Amino acid sequence: MRKPQKKSMESTMWNHIVRHDREFFDDEYRWFYQKMVEWAEKNIRKYPWRKSGDSYRVFLSELLLRRTDRKAVNRIFDDLLAKHPDIDSLISSPSLGNEIKPLGLNRQREKLIRESSKYVKENYGGEIPREINKLLKIPGIGEYSSRAISCFDFGKVTPIIDSNVRRILKRFAGLEEDEIMFHYLSLVIYGRECTVFNYGLIDLGGLVCKPKRPTCSLCPLKAHCKFIENV
Repeated sequence: MRKPQKKSMESTMWNHIVRHDREFFDDEYRWFYQKMVEWAEKNIRKYPWRKSGDSYRVFLSELLLRRTDRKAVNRIFDDLLAKHPDIDSLISSPSLGNEIKPLGLNRQREKLIRESSKYVKENYGGEIPREINKLLKIPGIGEYSSRAISCFDFGKVTPIIDSNVRRILKRFAGLEEDEIMFHYLSLVIYGRECTVFNYGLIDLGGLVCKPKRPTCSLCPLKAHCKFIENV
Protein backbone atom coordinates (compact mmCIF):
# COMPACT_ATOMS: atom_id res chain seq x y z
CA MET A 1 0.00 0.00 0.00
CA ARG A 2 1.60 3.25 -1.10
CA LYS A 3 1.77 6.08 1.41
CA PRO A 4 -0.32 8.99 0.06
CA GLN A 5 1.27 12.34 -0.65
CA LYS A 6 0.91 14.87 2.12
CA LYS A 7 -1.97 16.77 0.59
CA SER A 8 -5.25 17.90 2.10
CA MET A 9 -7.53 14.88 2.55
CA GLU A 10 -10.28 16.82 0.77
CA SER A 11 -8.16 17.96 -2.18
CA THR A 12 -8.51 17.14 -5.86
CA MET A 13 -5.18 15.29 -5.73
CA TRP A 14 -6.46 13.05 -2.93
CA ASN A 15 -9.56 12.16 -4.92
CA HIS A 16 -7.36 11.35 -7.92
CA ILE A 17 -5.25 8.97 -5.80
CA VAL A 18 -8.40 7.23 -4.54
CA ARG A 19 -9.74 6.72 -8.06
CA HIS A 20 -6.37 5.45 -9.32
CA ASP A 21 -5.88 2.89 -6.54
CA ARG A 22 -9.42 1.59 -6.82
CA GLU A 23 -8.72 0.47 -10.38
CA PHE A 24 -6.29 -2.11 -8.99
CA PHE A 25 -7.91 -3.21 -5.74
CA ASP A 26 -11.65 -2.65 -6.17
CA ASP A 27 -12.57 -6.30 -5.52
CA GLU A 28 -10.80 -6.18 -2.15
CA TYR A 29 -12.45 -2.92 -1.15
CA ARG A 30 -15.90 -4.08 -2.32
CA TRP A 31 -15.53 -7.28 -0.29
CA PHE A 32 -14.50 -5.35 2.83
CA TYR A 33 -17.40 -2.92 2.44
CA GLN A 34 -20.02 -5.61 1.82
CA LYS A 35 -18.88 -7.78 4.72
CA MET A 36 -18.96 -4.87 7.13
CA VAL A 37 -22.38 -3.60 6.02
CA GLU A 38 -23.88 -7.10 6.22
CA TRP A 39 -22.53 -7.50 9.75
CA ALA A 40 -23.55 -3.98 10.79
CA GLU A 41 -27.15 -4.34 9.65
CA LYS A 42 -27.57 -7.21 12.12
CA ASN A 43 -25.30 -6.17 14.96
CA ILE A 44 -24.80 -2.42 15.42
CA ARG A 45 -25.84 -1.07 18.79
CA LYS A 46 -29.03 0.98 19.02
CA TYR A 47 -28.00 4.07 20.95
CA PRO A 48 -30.47 6.98 21.12
CA TRP A 49 -28.02 9.45 19.59
CA ARG A 50 -27.78 7.27 16.49
CA LYS A 51 -31.25 8.25 15.34
CA SER A 52 -30.78 9.99 12.00
CA GLY A 53 -31.88 13.48 11.08
CA ASP A 54 -30.91 15.24 14.32
CA SER A 55 -27.53 16.97 14.27
CA TYR A 56 -28.04 18.24 17.82
CA ARG A 57 -28.24 14.67 19.16
CA VAL A 58 -24.98 13.72 17.47
CA PHE A 59 -23.28 16.95 18.59
CA LEU A 60 -24.34 16.46 22.21
CA SER A 61 -23.35 12.80 22.21
CA GLU A 62 -19.84 13.58 20.93
CA LEU A 63 -19.30 15.98 23.84
CA LEU A 64 -20.68 13.51 26.36
CA LEU A 65 -18.70 10.54 25.04
CA ARG A 66 -15.30 12.13 25.60
CA ARG A 67 -13.28 10.02 28.05
CA THR A 68 -16.24 7.99 29.27
CA ASP A 69 -18.15 4.81 28.51
CA ARG A 70 -20.98 4.59 25.98
CA LYS A 71 -23.10 2.65 28.46
CA ALA A 72 -22.81 5.48 30.98
CA VAL A 73 -23.89 8.05 28.38
CA ASN A 74 -26.74 5.80 27.27
CA ARG A 75 -28.15 5.73 30.81
CA ILE A 76 -28.54 9.52 31.02
CA PHE A 77 -28.93 10.58 27.39
CA ASP A 78 -32.71 10.51 26.97
CA ASP A 79 -33.36 12.39 30.22
CA LEU A 80 -30.66 14.94 29.40
CA LEU A 81 -32.08 15.48 25.93
CA ALA A 82 -35.57 15.99 27.34
CA LYS A 83 -34.31 18.66 29.72
CA HIS A 84 -31.99 20.26 27.17
CA PRO A 85 -33.59 19.95 23.73
CA ASP A 86 -31.48 22.65 22.05
CA ILE A 87 -28.28 24.69 22.18
CA ASP A 88 -29.85 27.54 24.18
CA SER A 89 -30.88 25.24 27.01
CA LEU A 90 -27.34 23.88 27.33
CA ILE A 91 -25.94 27.38 27.64
CA SER A 92 -28.37 28.58 30.29
CA SER A 93 -29.03 25.48 32.41
CA PRO A 94 -27.94 25.83 36.07
CA SER A 95 -28.33 22.07 36.65
CA LEU A 96 -26.18 20.74 33.80
CA GLY A 97 -23.21 19.90 36.02
CA ASN A 98 -25.26 17.68 38.32
CA GLU A 99 -27.04 15.99 35.42
CA ILE A 100 -23.79 14.86 33.78
CA LYS A 101 -22.09 13.92 37.05
CA PRO A 102 -22.49 10.14 36.44
CA LEU A 103 -20.10 10.48 33.48
CA GLY A 104 -17.22 11.76 35.60
CA LEU A 105 -15.13 14.88 34.98
CA ASN A 106 -18.37 16.81 35.32
CA ARG A 107 -16.79 20.25 35.87
CA GLN A 108 -14.53 19.92 32.84
CA ARG A 109 -17.32 18.40 30.77
CA GLU A 110 -19.82 21.08 31.79
CA LYS A 111 -17.35 23.84 30.88
CA LEU A 112 -16.66 22.25 27.51
CA ILE A 113 -20.34 21.74 26.69
CA ARG A 114 -21.12 25.38 27.51
CA GLU A 115 -18.15 26.70 25.53
CA SER A 116 -19.02 24.56 22.52
CA SER A 117 -22.68 25.53 22.65
CA LYS A 118 -21.87 29.24 22.95
CA TYR A 119 -19.56 29.00 19.95
CA VAL A 120 -22.28 27.35 17.85
CA LYS A 121 -24.79 29.98 18.98
CA GLU A 122 -22.55 32.96 18.32
CA ASN A 123 -20.93 31.79 15.09
CA TYR A 124 -23.50 29.53 13.43
CA GLY A 125 -26.79 30.90 14.72
CA GLY A 126 -27.38 27.88 16.93
CA GLU A 127 -27.32 25.45 13.98
CA ILE A 128 -24.77 22.63 13.85
CA PRO A 129 -22.74 23.10 10.64
CA ARG A 130 -22.29 20.23 8.22
CA GLU A 131 -18.85 21.25 6.92
CA ILE A 132 -15.88 19.57 8.60
CA ASN A 133 -13.74 22.72 8.54
CA LYS A 134 -16.47 24.62 10.43
CA LEU A 135 -17.03 21.81 12.91
CA LEU A 136 -13.31 21.74 13.72
CA LYS A 137 -13.51 25.35 14.94
CA ILE A 138 -15.94 24.40 17.72
CA PRO A 139 -14.24 23.88 21.11
CA GLY A 140 -14.10 20.18 21.94
CA ILE A 141 -14.77 19.00 18.39
CA GLY A 142 -11.70 17.33 16.90
CA GLU A 143 -10.98 15.28 13.78
CA TYR A 144 -12.98 12.24 14.90
CA SER A 145 -16.01 14.15 16.19
CA SER A 146 -16.17 16.48 13.18
CA ARG A 147 -16.25 13.54 10.78
CA ALA A 148 -18.72 11.64 12.97
CA ILE A 149 -21.16 14.56 12.95
CA SER A 150 -20.67 15.18 9.23
CA CYS A 151 -21.21 11.52 8.38
CA PHE A 152 -23.84 10.35 10.85
CA ASP A 153 -26.11 13.36 10.55
CA PHE A 154 -25.41 14.89 7.16
CA GLY A 155 -24.44 11.78 5.22
CA LYS A 156 -20.96 12.89 4.15
CA VAL A 157 -18.88 10.03 2.73
CA THR A 158 -15.84 10.13 5.00
CA PRO A 159 -13.77 7.65 7.01
CA ILE A 160 -14.08 7.82 10.79
CA ILE A 161 -11.11 6.56 12.78
CA ASP A 162 -11.18 5.89 16.52
CA SER A 163 -9.29 3.42 18.69
CA ASN A 164 -11.61 0.58 17.65
CA VAL A 165 -11.12 1.25 13.95
CA ARG A 166 -7.35 1.59 14.38
CA ARG A 167 -7.21 -1.81 16.07
CA ILE A 168 -9.23 -3.48 13.30
CA LEU A 169 -7.11 -2.05 10.49
CA LYS A 170 -3.87 -2.83 12.27
CA ARG A 171 -4.92 -6.44 12.76
CA PHE A 172 -6.69 -6.94 9.43
CA ALA A 173 -4.26 -5.20 7.08
CA GLY A 174 -1.16 -4.44 9.16
CA LEU A 175 -1.69 -0.68 8.87
CA GLU A 176 -0.06 1.59 11.44
CA GLU A 177 -0.50 5.27 10.62
CA ASP A 178 -3.78 7.21 10.66
CA GLU A 179 -3.03 8.79 7.29
CA ILE A 180 -2.66 5.39 5.63
CA MET A 181 -5.76 4.07 7.42
CA PHE A 182 -7.70 7.10 6.18
CA HIS A 183 -6.49 6.41 2.65
CA TYR A 184 -7.46 2.73 2.85
CA LEU A 185 -10.96 3.47 4.16
CA SER A 186 -11.40 6.22 1.56
CA LEU A 187 -10.90 3.56 -1.09
CA VAL A 188 -13.37 1.21 0.60
CA ILE A 189 -16.20 3.74 0.86
CA TYR A 190 -15.54 5.81 -2.27
CA GLY A 191 -18.89 6.51 -3.96
CA ARG A 192 -20.82 4.45 -1.39
CA GLU A 193 -23.13 5.24 1.52
CA CYS A 194 -21.04 4.89 4.66
CA THR A 195 -23.15 5.64 7.74
CA VAL A 196 -23.95 1.98 8.48
CA PHE A 197 -20.42 0.99 7.45
CA ASN A 198 -18.81 3.42 9.90
CA TYR A 199 -21.11 2.43 12.76
CA GLY A 200 -20.28 -1.18 11.95
CA LEU A 201 -16.52 -0.68 12.15
CA ILE A 202 -16.79 1.15 15.46
CA ASP A 203 -19.02 -1.55 16.95
CA LEU A 204 -17.03 -4.44 15.52
CA GLY A 205 -14.04 -3.13 17.46
CA GLY A 206 -16.10 -2.81 20.62
CA LEU A 207 -17.91 -6.14 20.41
CA VAL A 208 -15.68 -8.56 18.49
CA CYS A 209 -12.20 -7.20 17.71
CA LYS A 210 -11.60 -6.24 21.33
CA PRO A 211 -8.18 -5.22 22.68
CA LYS A 212 -7.93 -8.42 24.70
CA ARG A 213 -9.36 -11.82 23.76
CA PRO A 214 -10.94 -10.90 20.42
CA THR A 215 -13.61 -13.35 19.29
CA CYS A 216 -12.14 -13.88 15.82
CA SER A 217 -14.58 -16.69 14.99
CA LEU A 218 -17.41 -14.12 14.91
CA CYS A 219 -15.59 -11.56 12.76
CA PRO A 220 -16.94 -10.91 9.25
CA LEU A 221 -13.41 -10.06 8.07
CA LYS A 222 -11.73 -13.24 9.31
CA ALA A 223 -11.25 -14.77 5.85
CA HIS A 224 -8.53 -12.26 4.96
CA CYS A 225 -7.31 -11.05 8.35
CA LYS A 226 -3.53 -10.95 8.88
CA PHE A 227 -3.96 -11.21 12.64
CA ILE A 228 -5.69 -14.61 12.38
CA GLU A 229 -3.07 -15.82 9.90
CA ASN A 230 -0.32 -15.12 12.45
CA VAL A 231 -2.03 -16.54 15.54
